[in-house]
Amino acid sequence: MRLACDDLQLQGTFVKVKSKVNELTAETSKLHKEIDNFNQRTLSTCSYEKELKALLERSRIYKVYCKVIHFFHMYMLGCNYFWMLCEGIYLHTLIVVAVQQLLLVMEGEEEEEEEEQEEEEEEWISKQTL
Repeated sequence: MRLACDDLQLQGTFVKVKSKVNELTAETSKLHKEIDNFNQRTLSTCSYEKELKALLERSRIYKVYCKVIHFFHMYMLGCNYFWMLCEGIYLHTLIVVAVQQLLLVMEGEEEEEEEEQEEEEEEWISKQTL
């Protein structure tokens, strides 16, 4: 009886050991997958570093292009605003000249009307005195 009990204990222990070995195997396979992922990320990081270096070299060239384009853009904006200023001055001049001419014409008409009124008054006075 004692041997049967010992056999059962050994079998139980063997089952426990076997389950632990299976757990360790599963954990080991997970660890291998993580190591492979890490290695792939490391390789991709190296390629990213190479791409980053190439990008930095290109960015030096792009900085020059960017400054040239920015200067050209600001120059064109300045030209646009200067042209609007010139057009505004021109339109202002046209309006001022037109208004001055209109005022001169109106003053001339008023003077003519006054002269006509004076002539009519003189004629009326001359008729009265006769």
